[in-house]
Amino acid sequence: MKTEFEVFNGRWNTDTYLRSKTASKSYSTSANETTRVAGYTTLNFATTYHFGPQKRYMVSAEAINITNQLYSYGDSIYEPGRHFNFKLSAKY
Repeated sequence: MKTEFEVFNGRWNTDTYLRSKTASKSYSTSANETTRVAGYTTLNFATTYHFGPQKRYMVSAEAINITNQLYSYGDSIYEPGRHFNFKLSAKY
């Protein structure tokens, strides 16, 4: 669910979204081994404020994996639990 507002001479966006991956299975002929990775769905939220001349500057904050689900992209690489990202960027 996305929203967008004009506020304080800038633009404020929010985005609440799910990120999912289905379960997968792979087979290695050299190791004669099958690897299974479970599927997952994470709940995430992001907000960004665009400001300045031509709205070229942005401040962003993200809350990723809000429900703190344990998941991985592969058989040995686990993703962090709940975490937060903060960004300040500019377009040139």
